[in-house]
Amino acid sequence: MPRPLASDQVIDVFRTEEVRKKNDGMLLQQFSQAVHQEKEALVVVIEHLSEIDKRGLYLKEGFSSLYNYLRDKYHYSE
Repeated sequence: MPRPLASDQVIDVFRTEEVRKKNDGMLLQQFSQAVHQEKEALVVVIEHLSEIDKRGLYLKEGFSSLYNYLRDKYHYSE
């Protein structure tokens, strides 16, 4: 029996349908905005990672390294 979709997968299906309905100009404009937002978010993530590493907070969370912390807790890819 197939597993039910997780809530984040359901949202992705709805977003995909919304994206498909956009005209070319709107699609390109919103893509550009999304790329900009992604870059801003990445800066925030890197700033936080740097401070987490300096403080060794991953150790307090029960992980032996920042690498393991990111891979196991946040499912970052290797």
